[in-house]
Amino acid sequence: MAETKKIHDAIIFAAKAHEGQRRKGTDIPYITHPFEVAQILMEAGCDETLIIAGLLHDTLEDTEVTAAEIEEQFGPEVLALVDSDSEDKSLSWEDRKKYTIEYLRDRASLEELLLACADKLANMRSIKADYMVLGDKVWDRFHRGKEQQSWYYSSLIDVFDGLSGYEMYWEISNLYTDVFVSYYLGGELGDRIYQSSGIETYCYTEEECRWTPVSTRAWKKLEPKPKVISKKEAIALEDAWRDQYPSLMCLVRHRHDTDVIVDCAKRLLDEGKDPSWFEGMWDNMGGGIPADTLRALECAFVALYTRNRGLSR
Repeated sequence: MAETKKIHDAIIFAAKAHEGQRRKGTDIPYITHPFEVAQILMEAGCDETLIIAGLLHDTLEDTEVTAAEIEEQFGPEVLALVDSDSEDKSLSWEDRKKYTIEYLRDRASLEELLLACADKLANMRSIKADYMVLGDKVWDRFHRGKEQQSWYYSSLIDVFDGLSGYEMYWEISNLYTDVFVSYYLGGELGDRIYQSSGIETYCYTEEECRWTPVSTRAWKKLEPKPKVISKKEAIALEDAWRDQYPSLMCLVRHRHDTDVIVDCAKRLLDEGKDPSWFEGMWDNMGGGIPADTLRALECAFVALYTRNRGLSR
């Protein structure tokens, strides 16, 4: 969307409201943050009202601007959006964040979710950039440390799940793993990948090809201790293990699609498989494929296999 007069007016309004403010722990003018939020919303194809709200989203919370001023100049819709993204600083950090998560999860509109996601994405970009330079010292800038910040952003990403059709959702999800998640290689045969945020831990095994939760107690008692690996190494291993079942991975996403199931059965037949092949799959916990889907695939394959055997006689 091209800049309109209203957007231009909002830029000036926000710049004056945030004059003299700086980004946390830096000399960077604060106005760069609302500008970035507006840019994210613009790139997502959002309308003028939402872009203006992005420019003004911190004015109620962090400046002397009043609700009446916003409504008078930009209208009630913009005010409502800005208000939805503003926190009550009289509450404790924990209570503010819990309220934000509950509001976004239970009552927020699509526009409010987009505004909040763009705001948090801009924050996560800054956190990662600073984290790459300062490491864990970056958390000294915040009211709460890494563990609490991990809980907050993890909870937000869960809430933003409905925005999976927007690039901003995937970017903030990836940034979260870059900053908060550590990866490990374990198991006696090096056949287990672990990812842990300090809040939650998951294990991915070569045998099962799926992520399963690990309790905090089990993670702390794990022996031998797994070695740290990079995110890139973890992704490469996961891809390599999944490649053991290349023609079937689509079933994870299309488990109820009959056409996909039949197509996979045909490909297995072309690869020269016979019904006994499924015995190995069942022994291997389905290779990460849901049991009901694997059962449907087996039925479709046996029907095709039997028909082909009959035709070849």
